[in-house]
Amino acid sequence: MQPTTSLFVLTLLTTTVGKTVDYTGRKLTHVPIDSIASDAHTVRLSDNEISHLGSFHSTPHIRYLFMDNNRVNNLSPQTFQTLRELLVLDLDRNDIGTLRDFTFSALATLSDLLLSNNLISAISERAFHGLASLEFLELSGNRLSVFPREAIRLIPSKQLMLVLLMVNNISRIPGDIKSLHPSASYQFQGNPLLCPEEDSSRDDSPNVENVSVWPNIRPYGVNTLRNRTLVMKFFFIKGRHNYFGVLPNTFYVNEHYDFNLPEVAVERSVGYYVWNTPTGRRLVPATKALEVEDFLAEDSGMYTCVRDKTGDHHVLPHRSVAVPRSHAV
Repeated sequence: MQPTTSLFVLTLLTTTVGKTVDYTGRKLTHVPIDSIASDAHTVRLSDNEISHLGSFHSTPHIRYLFMDNNRVNNLSPQTFQTLRELLVLDLDRNDIGTLRDFTFSALATLSDLLLSNNLISAISERAFHGLASLEFLELSGNRLSVFPREAIRLIPSKQLMLVLLMVNNISRIPGDIKSLHPSASYQFQGNPLLCPEEDSSRDDSPNVENVSVWPNIRPYGVNTLRNRTLVMKFFFIKGRHNYFGVLPNTFYVNEHYDFNLPEVAVERSVGYYVWNTPTGRRLVPATKALEVEDFLAEDSGMYTCVRDKTGDHHVLPHRSVAVPRSHAV
């Protein structure tokens, strides 16, 4: 077998100075705002029981705010009014039902907005007003029955890259979706999509003329928690693309995130395979994916996968990279 290259490039979303405050899994029912240092840049409040966010007026320098897996059911513009340096807002797995106008209007620097696995059934036209730097919008695992065309069209960002709407109840995709944001791609897996009658083909044979440029459709995973079906969290943001749904070779990763690299197809008889990473060699069982924990600047760089069998080394056909993307500090 001819050796082929298997590479991943992982890039740290940004490098910053400041404090990280971690209140993960403390069974908190409110944000302990008085205990958060005024110069905190990363605040982790994941896996608690917080239903009301209040205001972050005393912590204006937060850049990464993780509120996933709580019970937040209402969002107010006042909550985010002073967070003018915020880059990442993670509200995955909460109880939000509606996004009202101007909710995020103060967040001009926000690049990543994660609203997956909520109860969102309605999005006002100006819900994303003010998001001038938005690149990644995650709305998978909600209760949307209609594609939020106007809300997405009115996003002021010129660099919107990826909008995820997987596992909703959307039946139709607007015909002018490409014109809403020319730089953006969309993913709709898990929706009950219907083909308009005028676009239906009477030919049973698929058109494979352009099969070489068909997109790589990202599989999605679901699980059940609190009597709800949840979509697997999506951490990577596309740096560039040529076709809808095509994943890049370079992934941008938020600082301090834990995640798994995409699994590599390896025969069980191989036993294990090796990842060469910027911090050393990692041995991984054949049935597992490489786990990256607490992603930092030193983790940025080239990741190469090597299969080891009976002393022979083969580089598997899989590529990726990780490198820090800079934001103004």
